[in-house]
Amino acid sequence: MKPISSFIQTALLFTLVILAVSCNRELDPTPDYLDRIFPLDEGGYRIYHVIDTSYESQNFLDARTYFKREEVGGIETDLLDRETRQLWISTSTDTLGTTDAPIYDWGFSELWTTIQDGEYAERIEGNTRYLVLRIPPYVGSTWNGNLFNSGEVQTYNYLSIDTAVTLFGTTYENCVYVEQVPFRQPVPERGGFFLIEHAYEIYAPGIGKIERYSKYYLEQDPFVPVAESRVFHERLVETNLQ
Repeated sequence: MKPISSFIQTALLFTLVILAVSCNRELDPTPDYLDRIFPLDEGGYRIYHVIDTSYESQNFLDARTYFKREEVGGIETDLLDRETRQLWISTSTDTLGTTDAPIYDWGFSELWTTIQDGEYAERIEGNTRYLVLRIPPYVGSTWNGNLFNSGEVQTYNYLSIDTAVTLFGTTYENCVYVEQVPFRQPVPERGGFFLIEHAYEIYAPGIGKIERYSKYYLEQDPFVPVAESRVFHERLVETNLQ
């Protein structure tokens, strides 16, 4: 058998080095900007303009527009002995100014809590616990947002982890889009119902949630929505986070 030439030996060694480096690369690396999509800095706040409409029969049961402030407070230990952050919710009428030049008159509304613990980020709204994010985010990742509450299985998923969103003239780059309920408008069977359903949240690096939308509109009879029908839409107006 003839000895392998030095040229071939060198080529084989180079190939093995390349393969070794390739095998040690990280799989699905997450961009650095996604490390801060759920900030919990004490004193950090976000102010949203909210449109909240519920229906009963042909008339509005409740149709409100207002400002809502979420402010991160101190540490609170929950029933699972975890250190969560308080999330103080206040509201203000939106009739004192405009979304471009708002004037606020805050009044306390609710106390929620929130936590980023290992693989998930949670928001506990009253007594209802939601898994709002899976960490780290990557397109196609799914989870049950209602895993720890009595709601039906609701499959959340990341449709995008790098999208630009413009709200009230401000553009937020590298946003994460979480679809909670895919848009659906099934064709009525024999004209028996009319349904539109869709829900999502959008998070911006360094800021957190900048938009939340939820719509469930069902007519069991023509032009008569059921009482559970609701459209909720909140969009960021102001924040001290960046």
